[in-house]
This record gives sequence, structure tokens and C-alpha cells, in this order.
Amino acid sequence: MPALSKEDKLRLLTTILESRHADLREQNLNRQGKGHFHVSGMGHEALAAVSIQMEPDDYIVSYYRDRGLVLGRGMTTRQLGLEYFAKRNLHIWSVPTPTGSQLLPACGIAWGIQLDGKKNLVVTTIGDAATRQGDFFEALCFAKEKKLPVLFLVEDNGYGISMPTRNNNPLALNVLEADNWRRIEGQDVQQVYEATAEAFENIRAGGGPFFFWIRMERLSSHTSSDDQKLYRSAQELQTLEES
Repeated sequence: MPALSKEDKLRLLTTILESRHADLREQNLNRQGKGHFHVSGMGHEALAAVSIQMEPDDYIVSYYRDRGLVLGRGMTTRQLGLEYFAKRNLHIWSVPTPTGSQLLPACGIAWGIQLDGKKNLVVTTIGDAATRQGDFFEALCFAKEKKLPVLFLVEDNGYGISMPTRNNNPLALNVLEADNWRRIEGQDVQQVYEATAEAFENIRAGGGPFFFWIRMERLSSHTSSDDQKLYRSAQELQTLEES
């Protein structure tokens, strides 16, 4: 398994810092009345360790907290703002509004790759709250049936807007087979990198889909229309800030 080189570590640090500072800048602009709405990706930035390992003809089909993921793919902050997380020449799919609806198109892309006999793959992401939706289970079944070259990343930050989810998501309820899911600490960039390297190697060898359940922290409110101080304790928020 390849180790993180000095160059990759520097690239990851640069990407994570760019993601965090751009996020904070957008929040400030929104408060100044220079924007209408903002969704934060703070706490999810380590997924850049996934995208820096992707090949040029691989695809990303992401959701709205994946700033770090798409920046790691090579998208710039300016492009992200102009094109809403999508970039055709980088094979980054547009972010849909209905949560969970990105997974089936991701499977469609993966199926096309498979039918063409290529060694490329698809990375697709979803928040933990959306894993209770039908699209999620339909996509998993189709990917396993066809042994599609796709890596599913569930980004578990413990909340669906204002509701805690850690005890009622499909994995916690034993709806999913735990052995099929690799649980990853999303604040550990090295762990994310190493797990991804292993998954990519297996997927490209024809091993079928891989499934990651990544524990993360949502460091900001759900969106600019939300205030997490209303439903998260002061102690919890202080712990997040200190970590």
C-alpha cells in the first residue's frame, strides 16, 4: 500500500486549509448580505485524501458537503462557486437538490464504465440521514448485483439537520450487514488515504463495489438557515471547537 509522500501531505494540507478558509469566508459574506444561502463542509475536508488518488477518467458524484473532495480532485474555489461543485472535464457530476438522488446516476456511470471494459471507477457520497431513503438501498442492491466499480462513502456527522442520527441510521439498526462496511475515522487523513488506496486497488481489479461508513463532525450549523446552538449543548459545541 503506497504511503503518503511529502508532496501529497503538502497538497492535502493546502487543500484542507483552502476548503476551510473558503467556507468561513462564504459564511461571512452571507452574513453581510452578499449571499443568500450557504452550506458548510467544515469537518468533512479529509475526503480530499480520496480524490487525490483518483485517475483522470474516474468520476465523482457527490453531495453538498463535499467541498474538500472536489478541491482535492483539482477544482478551484472559483470554479466551485461558478459551477456548483460540477466540472465536466474533471468528471465531477452536478450536486442534486433531493438528498440521496445522486447514487443511482453514480451506479449508471459505473455500469457504463463496466460495459466499456475500462478500469476506471466512481466515487459517490451521501450524508448519513439520507441513508434511510429508498434511493440508497436501490443503489446498493444494483451495485452489488452488477459488481459495479463504485466506492460508496457515507459521511456520518451524527445529524440530519437538527435530529441526532447515530442511533437510528441503517448501520446502527443492523439493517445493513456490518461486515460489508468499513468504518473509518473521518478526522484521520492517513486512515482515509490508506483505506481508499486499498479500496481502489480492489475495485480496479474487478472486485465490485466498496462501502465506507465515515464518522465525521459537522462543525457548523446544517445551513445558513439553521442555528445548531438551539439543539446542540454548549458543552458539545465547545468540545468540537477545541478539537
